[in-house]
Amino acid sequence: MSLTTILSELWRFIKDEKIKIFVGSLVISALVIIGMNVVPNLISQPSVSDEGEIDGISKEDMVESREYLTNIYEQTPADFEIFTQMEDGNVFGNSFIFDEYFTSPKIVQEVEEATGVQYSDTLKHETNLELIKDSQYRGSIAGIRNTSSNVITIRVQAGKSSEDNLKLAEAFADMITNTEVPFLENLNTIMLRGPEIGESLIESNLEMVSSPEVLKASTPAETEKNTIILYGVAGFIMGLLLMTALLFIIQLFKEKIDYAFQYSWDFDDYHLLVSENKIENNETQTRVLSYSVPNDKKIISQERSIIKRIEKMNEEMKIINVSSRLTFDTNKPKNIVIIIESNKTDKEWYNEQYRLAELFNTQITIIHLL
Repeated sequence: MSLTTILSELWRFIKDEKIKIFVGSLVISALVIIGMNVVPNLISQPSVSDEGEIDGISKEDMVESREYLTNIYEQTPADFEIFTQMEDGNVFGNSFIFDEYFTSPKIVQEVEEATGVQYSDTLKHETNLELIKDSQYRGSIAGIRNTSSNVITIRVQAGKSSEDNLKLAEAFADMITNTEVPFLENLNTIMLRGPEIGESLIESNLEMVSSPEVLKASTPAETEKNTIILYGVAGFIMGLLLMTALLFIIQLFKEKIDYAFQYSWDFDDYHLLVSENKIENNETQTRVLSYSVPNDKKIISQERSIIKRIEKMNEEMKIINVSSRLTFDTNKPKNIVIIIESNKTDKEWYNEQYRLAELFNTQITIIHLL
């Protein structure tokens, strides 16, 4: 079989089935969006309390949280620097424990009472937007360690103004210097720089803390929209592949021949793909069907209409041995021509005729009329 012919036929198949493939891909894309977006939301739908309120965060609350934090994150932060050693002289490098401690509910309440700065609202809105502290993101109150110097910077950006941020930073610094932080009791802590307003973190560390860019990446509407688009595109591509494969498999099992990949032929055989309306004037087919002596060729076609057309076309040349199937004649033909008509010739008929043609041990020509 010719690879070029097969690829050509596959392309013709895709063009013929493009509407089915496209519509099927859209359906699969829609199902993927529903399956990946709607179903999980239904499964995890918040329960309704006795007061009739829905437990969980609504889109309105998320929009409110984003607007609140946008104002907070636009304020200039305040920070201070410390250096901490353990009793054996080794450096204490756990910077994350500081902001975990300063954002714990008990400490938040104490600091708010001491400073009058309600930074619990900032923490609540961060939770609403799922800006949860982890190893990659530390939020509006963050302890960041310089890996080169082991200096820990306590950065605060949780107040409604830069002055509020400074008040919170001063309160945290006082707790450290007054040894009010339990895990620092047996450690040697030095205050390298006191609280002051301004950004002192290097650029690479800014990705770990609060900023307007973080909110842009977590906008509920944009996130949901981007997720739907992503699922839609992925579903459409998957649909193209699935629909093409499905239609291809269905085509392989059809009884009628439409494309050249539905049947086999040998590499040494002549194989021609020609539009049916060109059978009477195509030069290649004329050379195959004409200018021969009687019994030189055996032409077979399952369709009687094709046989009649060939006989009429070659009345003057007196071509004989045109029939609907092979028989073992006395004279061995120099060439056996099998004519296939798309969507009319049976695959079973072709396979039978081709196997018989191979027994003659002669040149086989296959003309596939599109």
